[in-house]
Amino acid sequence: MSRRWLLPWVVLSSLAVACGDDDAVSVDAGFDGAVDGGSSDGGGETDAPMVDADRPDVPDVDAGPSCVGEPALDPLSDNPRFAVILSDYSSAAVAMIDAEGTILDERWIDSGTELPGLVATLSGDVALPTRQPSDGSFVVLDRFRTDVVSRFCSPSGALVGQVRTHGPGVGESFSSNPHDLVVDETGHAWVTRFEPNLDPAAAEIDRGTDLFGLDLTTMSRTDRRIDLSALDVSVPTGSGGSVVAHARPSRVVRIASTAIVGLGRLSLAFDAAGEGAVANVDLTTGSVEAVSFGALRSCGNVSPVPGRDDAVLVACGGFANPFGDEAMRRASSGLLLLEVTDGVVSIVRRWNASDHPDEPIAVQNAIALDERHVLAASWGSFAPPSNDQLHLVDLETGDVRSIGEGDGAFVFGAPAFDPSTNTVWVPEAGVGLRRFSWSAGTLMEGSALAIGDALGLPARSIALLP
Repeated sequence: MSRRWLLPWVVLSSLAVACGDDDAVSVDAGFDGAVDGGSSDGGGETDAPMVDADRPDVPDVDAGPSCVGEPALDPLSDNPRFAVILSDYSSAAVAMIDAEGTILDERWIDSGTELPGLVATLSGDVALPTRQPSDGSFVVLDRFRTDVVSRFCSPSGALVGQVRTHGPGVGESFSSNPHDLVVDETGHAWVTRFEPNLDPAAAEIDRGTDLFGLDLTTMSRTDRRIDLSALDVSVPTGSGGSVVAHARPSRVVRIASTAIVGLGRLSLAFDAAGEGAVANVDLTTGSVEAVSFGALRSCGNVSPVPGRDDAVLVACGGFANPFGDEAMRRASSGLLLLEVTDGVVSIVRRWNASDHPDEPIAVQNAIALDERHVLAASWGSFAPPSNDQLHLVDLETGDVRSIGEGDGAFVFGAPAFDPSTNTVWVPEAGVGLRRFSWSAGTLMEGSALAIGDALGLPARSIALLP
């Protein structure tokens, strides 16, 4: 999510150090005119990529340089398999658990963590990359108004560094708001910067609405930028005028040299949304094109598909203005399975909520369990009160099956699936982590894992680690 989602209307509208923080390190660009370059004061190359051989859902993920840092956090007793974000939206902690659900450390990093080399402690608006580098790195994204990327080594707890996602010369009115990080085939890291910088005097390198290059070895900014502002669209308003729906790049999945970037396409005030789309980005040349989805809106959530190294799941959360208009949300919500072949994107499966008027709008926090089945939630409401629901959506038949119910509205967070154990974890505020077993197209619920209670921080999301 793009900001601190304290209000449900914002949730729905959007769903749709160490080393030289203020220095820019140059990396060879090798791009065409689609990529903007900024000034830099040095140069450096990263080592050859490593292959992630331990995750059957993520073949050939390149890791960049091996993880080396200074002693910082307490070492974990074992290699973690999942990381859990615990947050009350003003402070946060990162918990680590193993593949069996044993808590290795409930607060490995938290908002009180102060270390030499950190330029900022954790805020309450933190996230983890869709895919962590597979070299032992553990990357944390601190989003709106903090704007930093931190890199630790796991399980040693060593700190590699922390870097801001924009330069020191930008004004206080701009927050780059990093949403995701991906490592390309050469080991270079790219961060999606969700916010546009509308200051006409801003340097080109800090315009936002882009993929922005970081050097993970030195934890410093580079002069690499792939501008996505060409994917902004103009949206008519009720008064007869129009407003710009900015591209707002969010989550990203890499397939070979192609990055599929989910786009929010929301106005500055989050009161208008453009045609749902993802960006198809060639990370080698910097070329960008939109893959549009017609009536769907708020398509920022993209994620990998287990068992497929050429497919991406896109969840379009929908948009309604006025807030709460179910007909508008249903008309603009859906799920898509994309296939990427030699950089060409095609839609191979599509589930439109509007085609299933008697089914829940099951598109929130969606993840693929295989190329056919998607686990997703439908939001409850505060007035009249209703609870969140979990569903299994069959993209082939269109069927939606109820899996479980939350104890309130807006309590489910982003889940994670481990295909090596067929285990699904679903965060639920007030409960912790609900555990499910996936087999033969069926989800069976097991015992929940209480986590975060002692800290007073609800579980908000969980991520699979290499």
